[in-house]
Amino acid sequence: MAVDELKSRVVQSVDATEVVELVKSLIRIPSLQDEETKVACFIAQFMETNGIEVEMHEVEPGRFQPVGWIRGTGEGPSLAFCGHMDTQPPPMDYADEPFVPYEKNGCLYGLGVGNMKAGLGASLAAAVALRRARAALKGNLVLMPVVGEHQGGVGTDFNIRNALIPDMTIVNESTNLGILTKSPSSISVLISTFGETRHISRLFLPPEPVNAINKMCKVIDAVQRMKFTHEPSRDFPELPVVNIGAIMGGKGREYNIHRDTTTASYCTISINIRGPHSMTAESVKNDLERELERLRKNDQALQYEIEMPPETYREPWRVKKLFMPGNNLPLNSTIVEALQKNHKLVTGSEPQVGTKKYSTDDAGRLTLAGSQALSYGPGTKSESRPTREGVVIDTIVTCAKVLAATAAEICGMN
Repeated sequence: MAVDELKSRVVQSVDATEVVELVKSLIRIPSLQDEETKVACFIAQFMETNGIEVEMHEVEPGRFQPVGWIRGTGEGPSLAFCGHMDTQPPPMDYADEPFVPYEKNGCLYGLGVGNMKAGLGASLAAAVALRRARAALKGNLVLMPVVGEHQGGVGTDFNIRNALIPDMTIVNESTNLGILTKSPSSISVLISTFGETRHISRLFLPPEPVNAINKMCKVIDAVQRMKFTHEPSRDFPELPVVNIGAIMGGKGREYNIHRDTTTASYCTISINIRGPHSMTAESVKNDLERELERLRKNDQALQYEIEMPPETYREPWRVKKLFMPGNNLPLNSTIVEALQKNHKLVTGSEPQVGTKKYSTDDAGRLTLAGSQALSYGPGTKSESRPTREGVVIDTIVTCAKVLAATAAEICGMN
């Protein structure tokens, strides 16, 4: 069967109602980070029911992710659809029942629909459409639903370490059907300061008390002002940027906060740093150590500790386990050109190509490992916000059709 004929058949095989119902099913299954196994089993069963070969991998004890295969003859390149199953917990002011999907004004709502169960559902529907076309492929189509993207890419890191590196990968994050090839690096770090516990009635007695919270105030000021080692980027001129996301201090490493009559002996902040591709975990740590050592020269009572991933994944913080590298895929890559062509085939218009975002995903890690990886997925509702997450339904269906046509082209070529 000619590739053009195959593309036409798979696009026609995408059932819009099926795609939406599949995404709704994914929303109904809670899959917060570390708790993805239930939705992983649902996806594995879905693939098996639709004639897709499935393997289940145990990423961590009791934590599973599936890999699906539509195998080719081995004469062509392999293509993967990658989507993370984990979602963030709903914020306290979340406006809806998080796991009850509903449609309104052409949009689908539910926790994690934009990040990224709509894209995940579209990729699964695209694979089913390819299966229905009953074409013998030259290259493998691989389905990679993964755990722990919000933790820094735990599931994708597992796949790479186990030699699952396809020639090309489409990460189905919500991009409003734009072809996203650039993203920054991201790292989460914990910094702690130490003090002593002294009762308020003795604060005026020598020696001067050391309060871990007071010392942390100096650290915060220094971190917000410091310069990180990096090469300036035309793509991300505003970077690097630091966000101090959380702070906790109190008595002991348990952060006992029930005694406001004593000074704090331990204080911790969680920071996230976004930077251009030249920044690495090692360079970030060296920069932080240099800055804090400078502080300590002027304040001998300052004692600190820097925790880098994976040490940052401890109670009560549980931030990123891994450094997330940025992505910078060349625009003349095969996957970019194929996806651009098939987007136009399905929609009749040219997509935005080479777009960038300041959030991160698994594409950077995959490109670094040797796969041509980019991001392409549905569009979130324009006024979508954390309190109510929505995706435009038409873009989910369009995404599925474009992915199906692109898989037919890539996996059908020599």
